Amino acid sequence: MKTSTFEIRVAVIGNVCAGKTTVLNALLGDKFSETSLKRTTAGVNLFYLVQPQENDVSADKDCEEQLEWAVLENQQAPRSAESIHTEICADNRSLRSSNDVVEKAFTIQVTEPICEMRHDTQLVLVDIPGINEADSSLKYKKYVEANWGTFDCVIVVMDAVQGVNTQEQVDLLSFVHENTKKKAIPTIILGNKVDDPEHEAKLELVHEARAKAIEIFGDSCSEQHLAKLKDLAEAGNYSESIITGAVFIPISAAYAFLYRKVGGMSSDGLKTLDQEILDGIGEQEIGPKKWARLSHQQQCDVVLEVICNPSEYEDSLKRTNFYSFLAALRFFTSGPAAQRKVLSEQIIQALNELSPKNIGSLSDRLQEAYTRSKAIGHDTADLVGHFWRVYELAEKDGMKKLEEEVEPSGLHYCFVDLEKLYEISARLDWPDQQTKTVKRMKDLLSLQLSFLHQEKEKWSFDHFWASAPQLQIRYCQGTYCSRCGVGSTSGCGSNRSVTVNGKSVSYYCGNKIPPEFGVEKVMAESQLFGLIDAYNLKAKALHDYLSSSEKEYLEEARKSTMSEDAKAAIFKVEMPSNLDDPKHWGHLGYKYVCFRRSQHK
Repeated sequence: MKTSTFEIRVAVIGNVCAGKTTVLNALLGDKFSETSLKRTTAGVNLFYLVQPQENDVSADKDCEEQLEWAVLENQQAPRSAESIHTEICADNRSLRSSNDVVEKAFTIQVTEPICEMRHDTQLVLVDIPGINEADSSLKYKKYVEANWGTFDCVIVVMDAVQGVNTQEQVDLLSFVHENTKKKAIPTIILGNKVDDPEHEAKLELVHEARAKAIEIFGDSCSEQHLAKLKDLAEAGNYSESIITGAVFIPISAAYAFLYRKVGGMSSDGLKTLDQEILDGIGEQEIGPKKWARLSHQQQCDVVLEVICNPSEYEDSLKRTNFYSFLAALRFFTSGPAAQRKVLSEQIIQALNELSPKNIGSLSDRLQEAYTRSKAIGHDTADLVGHFWRVYELAEKDGMKKLEEEVEPSGLHYCFVDLEKLYEISARLDWPDQQTKTVKRMKDLLSLQLSFLHQEKEKWSFDHFWASAPQLQIRYCQGTYCSRCGVGSTSGCGSNRSVTVNGKSVSYYCGNKIPPEFGVEKVMAESQLFGLIDAYNLKAKALHDYLSSSEKEYLEEARKSTMSEDAKAAIFKVEMPSNLDDPKHWGHLGYKYVCFRRSQHK
């Protein structure tokens, strides 16, 4: 199966029962998803389209080697409409009461190209449940807002025969317009259910809906703008200057689906077709009364006559305004100019969204952006600048974690990205970046070592022992206690307040170690108990290894009066035995040595 590097995502948004799924079925030419007069779609369905290529609008072929770097394989083989429809119907029943938004992906092979795509690009249609659905409106709106940046075009389906008589219709348009302020993407507003384009009362409602769309989105929703867009699309002139904005198109998605479904079918195929589809076309063509008097075979003959006459079939499909919709969709997503602009914006957005949370895979993102940029002829000059912008922030976060949590592993991921960037720079012949990367490796190691040098005295047991609050109050230390008196050597078990570093703290008067002394206490305990574990020291051997203050502290810590918090604190900081472990304080030095050795092989 063909692979794709890029995706162009078209989201379908609307209120409940506006006909979103019918629009999708019309586009796909078959009944892939469930439609009904009641609410149906309950999960977000992503349709990955495999379509025949009329032309190849890809960039130059010099990019083929780079394209192999980031090629994404389709995860599924194409499935039949019946199979997908059955699964979606079952999902709709099971997901109706779910509080979560569930995404599901399907691969569909269409017989006619919907949009002319690059050979390395796949069109994806995103079917989103009604955003005004009772009890679920908020979660679907949040989904749209959270994923707006991933959409490249949006189809807004509204019930045109309702006009804008309800606040929900206006809210739908306003909701989409507000999101376009975050990322301006082409918007196709479909005024659906215009099944009789000559019905004057309904046409008046359509005009009202168009006027409201112009009020919210601007003059691009006018009939004149749509006519200009259709002319350009039919001529294959995808003008990059007007591929944003919104257009308003009245449509009958129901009839468009019916005619698209039967197009190209044989007489035998029509006989097995759902009666509902036959009735829809027949009643439209010859009227309900005359249609009802015909036998099933006669009905099939009427529909066959329509689809076998190219001009008559085209006229029927034109009446639904489906071709206007298709022209707008193709204008916004087809052709070299439109697709290059869409894909370039994807790359720019992905780079701008990089943050320190991507550290560890930052170089991978850079490589992917480079690959994609080369594929479409997008400028690659500033790619490394994005890397260093995010790296600087990530390095600061790593040092902050080092200082506040006494935890060195945050710097590990910075070093990993520097290693990867060096490899990429070597591959792409960026000698300046190779030199800069090695320097930053040394700087990173120097930052950690400087911190250790500055803090080592604070972490020594002598420093802790000299400053620990319990030495000032243990056994009251000659300070008067109302219960045990001056100079008690055992403590009375009462609580008393003392001032430590200008702060009043309650401590236990007796043979008990306070539970919280901060980083110094934790580090000291870790060192002492690690020493005992490492050498399996017995009480008799303590004199050979520990100072008198260390022995006194350990004896106190072993007593049962020590709190559970204090016992737990002993094991908060550990020094791994393996240099491969990012928590080992020698890990960065080890990584740097390994890196330098690898350069001299």
